[in-house]
Amino acid sequence: MKTKAQVLFLLLSFFIGVTPAIAHQPTARIVKANGIRLFTQSIGKKGPAIIVLHGGPGLGHDYLLPQFEALADHAQVIFYDQRSAGRSTGEMTPKIMNLETFAKDLEAIRKAYDLDSFFLVGHSWGSLVAMQYATQYPDKLAGVVFVSSAALCSEETMSCYKELMSKGMAPYQKEIDSIQRSPEYAQRDPATLERFCRVWYRPCVYNPEHVNNITIFFTPDSIQKYLDSTDISQKHFWQNYNVTALLHNIACPVLAIHGDNDPWYVKTAETICDTIEQAELVTIENCGHLPFVEQPEAFFGALTDFIQKHHARL
Repeated sequence: MKTKAQVLFLLLSFFIGVTPAIAHQPTARIVKANGIRLFTQSIGKKGPAIIVLHGGPGLGHDYLLPQFEALADHAQVIFYDQRSAGRSTGEMTPKIMNLETFAKDLEAIRKAYDLDSFFLVGHSWGSLVAMQYATQYPDKLAGVVFVSSAALCSEETMSCYKELMSKGMAPYQKEIDSIQRSPEYAQRDPATLERFCRVWYRPCVYNPEHVNNITIFFTPDSIQKYLDSTDISQKHFWQNYNVTALLHNIACPVLAIHGDNDPWYVKTAETICDTIEQAELVTIENCGHLPFVEQPEAFFGALTDFIQKHHARL
């Protein structure tokens, strides 16, 4: 029988990261938006503007670094912690647990950075926010990139989850059960939760050793935000959503990048590209849910080519 923690962690399959040492010194900034404070960081100054949306909801953006630093030599790259995540504020409630709210927050980021046009990159849950934003604010985007997109509807999400539980998780179940029975886990000890995640996410990457390349960090504050957000989103979003109709309203150029071994089916990316006229698909071999960690050369090659091509047309 799956526990609540299992549903929360595996259903979303996204990561919490700690800020690693990076060559480009980020500039931090607080943006006030819709009654909350959003923590943002930017790196790079020249070239097109890119805003990157992390997974979640309830997670910070730090796990995207240092990999996304690769874009900073030729672009201004902006990250932020979404509401009730990381270093941003805002209580997660059923009323605001919807894509429209997150898209409005993103628009506040765009305005704060005074961007007339920008590229939007969404990872996993962030891809769903990107779909909503592209529908609500179509004239602001030079292009959108969906990276390892979450499923387009609840039924597909549950199908992915069930398959992952039955096939991918079995070799690690005893280790997971042992961690969950420990008093440290019950007390939400950060180090124990980190250990839990490293075991839990092994089936989400093609090579389980790649989990060791991800920096995972918890603080008492980030744990509480994550648990609150995932609890609310599970009850009031993931069990009853469908974003398929949004695809018909996206008019800007689109790139979908997906690992061929991502437990969140590659057919999601295929559907995106079949539906959107200006969409192209890049499937990365021997890759799971984190292509920027697992296959960075292929991932950033495809992403950079897309941005350079469509930035030249602006």
